[in-house]
Amino acid sequence: MLFVLGRVNTLLDFEILNFCEKQNIDTFAKSAMVEARKKIDSNAFRQILQNLSHVLPKDKLFKCHQLVAVDGTELQLPKSHNITEIYGTKKDKCNWPRAHIVSFYDVLNHQYLDAYFDSYPCDERQSSISMLDESSTMQLQIYLLDRGFPSVGMIQKLNQMGKEFVLRVSKNFSAEVAAFRESGKDDVVTAITYTKSRTRTNKTSKDLVLSYTLNIRFVKFLLESGEEEILMSNCFDVGRIPSSKSMICDQDGFTKEDLCILYGSRS
Repeated sequence: MLFVLGRVNTLLDFEILNFCEKQNIDTFAKSAMVEARKKIDSNAFRQILQNLSHVLPKDKLFKCHQLVAVDGTELQLPKSHNITEIYGTKKDKCNWPRAHIVSFYDVLNHQYLDAYFDSYPCDERQSSISMLDESSTMQLQIYLLDRGFPSVGMIQKLNQMGKEFVLRVSKNFSAEVAAFRESGKDDVVTAITYTKSRTRTNKTSKDLVLSYTLNIRFVKFLLESGEEEILMSNCFDVGRIPSSKSMICDQDGFTKEDLCILYGSRS
């Protein structure tokens, strides 16, 4: 594990020589390292990342909250039959194996908190929900998600875990978003209820435990380009906090400008 984590991607012979000198041990054959490396369970690296996320200091917070960006990316993998069977391929001319990765990243302290490798293509929403299920931190957190991630199922999961969130949503995300856009207002708190009858026509609700009512805040901004941006959040402003929502530490609540800063911190 020390050898793999400490590699700087030079020739393997040089890596072995450097490693043995630093560890003050006898050198070994390149083939021995290749065989030993094959025996490492890849889940061990994720476990190390998760453990580090709990012990590394988190000095920078926003109103006592850790800011966690959720994002996904693709990774091209070495071409082999075994890897292709596990991860699949992108259907293009190259036909190389690819993995889909979803990660949690502390944007203020510049630390990866978790990363989940899945076959390509994957359901990023479901991967994120699975990662939330495995999260054990009691830290106050605000999750920041771009418009490819939000679903009502994910919102329910975050609420159940006591996590706050700021989500960028598309204009057709729900009937409530459409009504908010037509209202001419730029900051609204409303209650939304999901029932079985509604889920028959709502494709974003497959992960829901029904029936479900949530208090949600809609905020609208105009970007410098003139484009309209809509955010959904359970970070409420002072005086507009639902009775079921307790405020811990952030006694002044979150202003509209705060939500803009929070989402902008993703970049």
